[in-house]
Amino acid sequence: MKALLLKDFYLLRQLTKLYMIMLLIYSVIAGFIKNFGFLSGVNISLFTIMPLTTLNFDASSHWNGYAAACPVSRKTIALEKYLLALILWGIGMGITFFMGITFRFINKDIVTWEEIFSTLWGQTMMLFLDNAIAIPAVYKFGPEKGKYIMMAGLIIPLLLFVMATDHLQFLFTAPVLMISLICIPVLLFASSIPLSVHICQNMED
Repeated sequence: MKALLLKDFYLLRQLTKLYMIMLLIYSVIAGFIKNFGFLSGVNISLFTIMPLTTLNFDASSHWNGYAAACPVSRKTIALEKYLLALILWGIGMGITFFMGITFRFINKDIVTWEEIFSTLWGQTMMLFLDNAIAIPAVYKFGPEKGKYIMMAGLIIPLLLFVMATDHLQFLFTAPVLMISLICIPVLLFASSIPLSVHICQNMED
């Protein structure tokens, strides 16, 4: 498992360098326009797609076929992607929180505590929902078809969510409801694990 994680982090090394440059540029822009959401949106998007990036690379390099000859089970290969997603979620949450505190230290008018925690909430929703759909879809249909399934699985719930907030906005200020909503993608993420393991174990070399 450790070796698989190291492989994926080596793959993400170039993307991480690009991310740091983008983070610096967007930090400056967000400071000038006093919009923390502008910066956090970039952070959320990048950390959400990173596990999918490694899946796409594995497929394009025929890694799964090569891994079949290695002393590692396909179950472990599938589980590692979920562990990677969890690690990236933790790193992304830490960076988002640190950025929020930094902006508040510079100028409290840029971001409120409510905006920081709302961003962390949204980041958790996006990452768990995205990967709950993307990981089994890519294993089953490959990176091209899996990408479209992932997009449909994200866009439809997001549209429903936006429609709900327009008509029932007062409900989304309730902490109980927000905690309840976040349970949905987390449970979907957990339930997709055995599905991905099953698909991966039945893949052709």
